[in-house]
Amino acid sequence: MLPGFARVMGRVTRRTVGQLRSTRLLCPVQSLEGRRCFATGGNLANGEEKEAEKFAEDAEGDMEAMVGKQALPPVNYERVEQFPHVYSASSHLAQQTEADVGKWYEVSKEDMEKIPQVIKKSLADPLEMGGSYLMLRQGDSDLLRALNEINSDDAEESAAGATVGVYGPRGSGKTVTMNVLSMYAVQNDWLLLSTTADEFPTDHHGFIVPSTTKEGIFEQRRYSSAYLKNLMKTQGYNLKKIQLKRSYDYEWRDPEKVDTTVTEVDVAAYPAPTNLYDLCKQGTIQEEIAALVFYDLVEEVKLATEVKTMVVIDNINLWDQPSKFRRPENGFKHIYPRELSMVDAFGSFLKSGPSNGLTAFAMCSHATQNFGRKHLSEATYTIKQTIYSDAELKSAITHYKVSRLIFAEVDAFLLARIKGLTGNVGRDVFFDAALI
Repeated sequence: MLPGFARVMGRVTRRTVGQLRSTRLLCPVQSLEGRRCFATGGNLANGEEKEAEKFAEDAEGDMEAMVGKQALPPVNYERVEQFPHVYSASSHLAQQTEADVGKWYEVSKEDMEKIPQVIKKSLADPLEMGGSYLMLRQGDSDLLRALNEINSDDAEESAAGATVGVYGPRGSGKTVTMNVLSMYAVQNDWLLLSTTADEFPTDHHGFIVPSTTKEGIFEQRRYSSAYLKNLMKTQGYNLKKIQLKRSYDYEWRDPEKVDTTVTEVDVAAYPAPTNLYDLCKQGTIQEEIAALVFYDLVEEVKLATEVKTMVVIDNINLWDQPSKFRRPENGFKHIYPRELSMVDAFGSFLKSGPSNGLTAFAMCSHATQNFGRKHLSEATYTIKQTIYSDAELKSAITHYKVSRLIFAEVDAFLLARIKGLTGNVGRDVFFDAALI
């Protein structure tokens, strides 16, 4: 065993107890040749050894070209100049091409601020510690090409109205893909409706009632009202563009007279809303109809032609597990998420997406997979996210070194160690880099 290998094993133990629950040593280093075995996970044959040595030499050459002594990481244009094979020159997703696959692009803080917290929360540490960059994967590139076709309006055929299911092993980047789609919507002024599957069933407002109009559904009135209010705040400029395509028989209230006594004359005198923003406004001032207005919002978005729409649902199979709400007739039985009005309404996008946009959902590995095949079979397209290739691993380690996340010397042994400990799982590669 090489000197110092016990220290490496010590790190494995600490990380297994902490952040990396499923890391394992796939490539034990027993000899000098073992240091070069990151390309195959075992000792190399003569023909493969030269290829592995070249891989290590290229990585060492990249590190020598780096300005390693400066206090702060290089800014974006410096990264692009010094490492054109690692960094993309464009940060706008619509301008990414096939040549940018495997490269890192800068993420604007202004764009990230416009993405709902429930979607972006898992990227907080990687973006903060990794210099606010993301890698363009092949699956993401395919999706961006489809989105550009929808955005252009000139393509003879596009994916408008389609549903895309994203799946793959733990830590492979499915949530990153959901963030990439959300970022594309923000950059191109699309209406963005996004959630993670644990958001609606959690419902911290907690007041639900059996619906009188939809059998087997529990209305989340307070939560619906709060969601509509937040949507008006963040997406109001797009909601005002969408003209209502359906008619409604609600009693319309004047927002200026919410706190006053409303007479029948006042109700009759107030005109019906003409755009989606005003309809949402009614759901915020009349809590008793908020859940129904949310259903109407979903149906209007499906019909909207004035703006493009992106619908994003992460960790969708959490909807297949019981919620924490219990049935009123039997407190020992749980209510399933799909019996809650917010989930029932939002979930209809999976059957019919917005006619002028796209619906995307991602599976997760920490929830039941019983209905996984069903979800994916009902999607128009499916994309599998995979673990890093060796080339992507090299790109990631180079990026983390440039970003001052890694301070250790990058050599063949370090690349072999990281591959052995992480199995090329993107999330684990980041955690391991943060500990080196």
